[in-house]
Amino acid sequence: MKTKAKAHLAPTAAAQRMREHRARQAKGATRIAIDLDGNDVDWLRSQGALREWDEGDARALEQALKLALQKLHRKVTA
Repeated sequence: MKTKAKAHLAPTAAAQRMREHRARQAKGATRIAIDLDGNDVDWLRSQGALREWDEGDARALEQALKLALQKLHRKVTA
């Protein structure tokens, strides 16, 4: 007796988080929690990493911080 083909289901949130966690481990990435104040945001702007930022837009702040840290890393290793 043949079985029906199983439909591909969307990944659950837990499975997606686990895949992201494994991907970060494979790349050697680390997730850290930070608390930024106005001075930190001004510093990111001075580094040219942050142009516009809305307090609700965590993604833009994340990208700006990542870019600023990459620039600093290049200066240190150069």
